[in-house]
Amino acid sequence: MPSAILSLPRSYLIIIYFIGRWPACYSGGFCGGILGDTKGRKSILFGSILLYSLANIANAFVTSIPAYQVIRFIAGVGLAGELGAAITLVAETMTKEKRGYGTMIVVTLGALGAVFAAVLKKYGGMLPFWGLKTGRSVI
Repeated sequence: MPSAILSLPRSYLIIIYFIGRWPACYSGGFCGGILGDTKGRKSILFGSILLYSLANIANAFVTSIPAYQVIRFIAGVGLAGELGAAITLVAETMTKEKRGYGTMIVVTLGALGAVFAAVLKKYGGMLPFWGLKTGRSVI
């Protein structure tokens, strides 16, 4: 992350993050739902995961705030498309009695992944073992 972005106050970065993320999630969920109905949920699920992953990788190489906003928007579209497709796919494949448990597991594991990432960032975890360095977090 370039120093121009890191030098911004944390509150600005949080605002940039959320302004880009929520409209993207609405549009990604809407488009992902329509495409999932027409093209198939599995293909939309894998395409959304690919879009989200590539956007997050590209986020590591941004050099300006507008580029950061665009990349976060693209990541939000991928995230919403993936979550919508995954929840619907799980709900469609499980029995009526177990549908709630299946969707709960998907959402809970996603949230636990975010918690795990935060803990890994805070305490370093296995990063030095894998040859990675702990860096300065943007947000």
